[in-house]
Amino acid sequence: MMLFYDATTVQQFDADGDGEVSLGEFKYRMSLNRTFDYYDTDANGFLEGTERFIPLLIGYTLVKNVKTAWQTDPNLDTDGDGRLSKPEVENAFTLEQALAANDPDGDGMITEIEILQYYDRQYFLMLDANGDSLVSFDEIRRANVTVGSFFDYLDADGSGFLENIEQYKIDLANRAIQAFLAADPSGNMQRS
Repeated sequence: MMLFYDATTVQQFDADGDGEVSLGEFKYRMSLNRTFDYYDTDANGFLEGTERFIPLLIGYTLVKNVKTAWQTDPNLDTDGDGRLSKPEVENAFTLEQALAANDPDGDGMITEIEILQYYDRQYFLMLDANGDSLVSFDEIRRANVTVGSFFDYLDADGSGFLENIEQYKIDLANRAIQAFLAADPSGNMQRS
């Protein structure tokens, strides 16, 4: 924080005066309105001149730091190279496991909200073949969705590997599956 803010700013963030900035204090002070107002030094409602470059620099630095700080799940990264290959992901879980783990009511249907954890709205609309605002497991299978095609969807740079933040949704899916399997030790993937 001291790289971007002086001691006065840190004191402003430290609402309870304990000498530390908690996540809650940081989130409160970093709301979009407050952030904009902070950088709009002449308070004219516009980021102009040098005002407009500071938030861009911070945003770039945050993205850069996320990329370098990303920790690849060693349970998925079987060769330990810090990135996920398509075979590593395909061997980690099955489509059936992913569907069951992400169908909280066990009705064989996935809502738009549930799909949006993994895919964008356009992909949801493509999957929703009958337009009922739900995607059935059958619709997913008919669309030829596989763990491999999910990998391809996430491989934003087309490198053949999921690197850094590209791994996020695989990690999310794997955690949901592991939690589901822990709750269903029989391995039946059935909901009660």
